[in-house]
Amino acid sequence: MRKKIKFISMVIVIMILLSGLSAADFTAEQPILITTAGQSADILMVKLLAKKAGLTYTMDKLATPESLTEFKSIVIVSGGSTKGLGAAKIDKDDEIKRVETLISAAMDKKIPIITMHIGGKSRRGSLSDEFNSVAAQAADCLIVVETGDFDGYFSAIAEENKIPIERIDKIISAQTVLEAIFNPASE
Repeated sequence: MRKKIKFISMVIVIMILLSGLSAADFTAEQPILITTAGQSADILMVKLLAKKAGLTYTMDKLATPESLTEFKSIVIVSGGSTKGLGAAKIDKDDEIKRVETLISAAMDKKIPIITMHIGGKSRRGSLSDEFNSVAAQAADCLIVVETGDFDGYFSAIAEENKIPIERIDKIISAQTVLEAIFNPASE
């Protein structure tokens, strides 16, 4: 078992080193639409981080393509929550369809998509990973808390799709990454 864990750890490190793409090289413009893929409460933390970073944003948990008229970037907070889906009165399949439609419209309008996964290991698993996959594969940039990438899931998506990825050790570190992406001159 230890050999298997060491091997998996080495594979993850190699994938990280080979990807070479960092969110530090990625920039985007404001105003920002912050939405969710999976209706988790993590969106509230991202809203707080955006506020602390002094960004111009609107949070809309149920954003649709019609929501895109005034935004230059989208932040999608990925991770599923059965409680959040229930509170939003939307089922898993309808939420996936909503997110896919929003992503498609953003791509058509050439609006960059930043996908954030800050829920760590608790926002992984069969329900969450359906949302994580949709949001991560469409991203122009990924911001992922390291505990959410314990198995290299997001690293593999980033490498396969040539997406810059920033792995952070703590959620609060995402504020600095957001500042660098949306205010590159302030570094």
